[in-house]
Amino acid sequence: MFKLIFILIFSSTLFAKNEFIFGYRAFFQNGIISDEKFNISKAMLDQNRYSTQICSIKFKEIKNTPTLELLIKNREKLLECFLNQKIHSRYFLDSINLSSQTTTILSIAPTKFKVERADGVLDIFLE
Repeated sequence: MFKLIFILIFSSTLFAKNEFIFGYRAFFQNGIISDEKFNISKAMLDQNRYSTQICSIKFKEIKNTPTLELLIKNREKLLECFLNQKIHSRYFLDSINLSSQTTTILSIAPTKFKVERADGVLDIFLE
């Protein structure tokens, strides 16, 4: 038991400090959202290959707030950044007895990104 706790604590220090993985998926049926999944987590490996800044997110500076928590609180702004970059959507139309039913799937594949934090601004970078 002690070994497991030590491994978990030690491995948490190995995670990349300012790199995260983001993924999103939403299902719309007849224009109404029926399911939404928003995932964000820390990346395990550090890459240092980021060059393109896709957006900046402004936030109210609160002392000692972890970057992951700030990203979750500003998830709408983060989603907007990624929707402008990498988007994949599917559209289905089923017609039964002169009534139609539409299904749209909007998804963003899990994407690794880097965050630089300074003076109330989160700068988001992609490869």
